[in-house]
Amino acid sequence: MRMFSFLKNKMYKHSLLMSLIVYSNDDYS
Repeated sequence: MRMFSFLKNKMYKHSLLMSLIVYSNDDYS
């Protein structure tokens, strides 16, 4: 269960990072 929580946290941070990249890409276009 703890591993799952860690994985979920990792996925959340990853999606946050991805949205950040997409957002900055949107700024340039």
